[in-house]
Amino acid sequence: QENNYQPVQNDSQPDNSPYDNNRSNNGAEQNNDPTPPTTTVKPAVTNPPTTTTPKPQITVPQTEPPEVVIEDTTNLQSVLNYVNSLGRTTDEYYNIGAGLSHDGSDYGKAEAVYNWIQNNVSGNCQVFSVATMYACKGIGLECRYAFFSPDDWYGHMANLVNVDGAWYVFDTQGGRFLKSDKYGDITRIFDESDITIDISVSESAY
Repeated sequence: QENNYQPVQNDSQPDNSPYDNNRSNNGAEQNNDPTPPTTTVKPAVTNPPTTTTPKPQITVPQTEPPEVVIEDTTNLQSVLNYVNSLGRTTDEYYNIGAGLSHDGSDYGKAEAVYNWIQNNVSGNCQVFSVATMYACKGIGLECRYAFFSPDDWYGHMANLVNVDGAWYVFDTQGGRFLKSDKYGDITRIFDESDITIDISVSESAY
């Protein structure tokens, strides 16, 4: 008898094992799993809108130059305040006069004061007159203020000094050393308390 028995051939169809389902006809792995893979997606980070805070505007105040206050020097005290604000004070002029060297005579004292003022003082006639007054007091000479014009405080101011018993014009700014009253019209003579006094001035220079 003819043997019709044929061996069972291996099934050429792939089984449904996971391994075979992942392979394609060319043997490459392929995912045929109908369930889609689970993908964890990071939530989108939304940054808040960037806001730029404007820097505060710094306003620099416009500084005005300091107001120059010019004192109304129409009396002796205001003149003294003015002179004391410039550098040397009346006390310093007094001490300078006290320290000047001289021969002991009134003339020698007047000469020492005159020369020092001429070489060391600057400014208007009021400054010269006040410096002269206090330097004379320091060195031991009698001294007074005097106006030489009808304009008083806004005119010319100088001094009178007593040398050997006589009063002379002593104008350290104007360069008049021990002159007579013929130098100019003296309109007022006054002391360090701003009190008007009557003095007869020599009619001739020393």
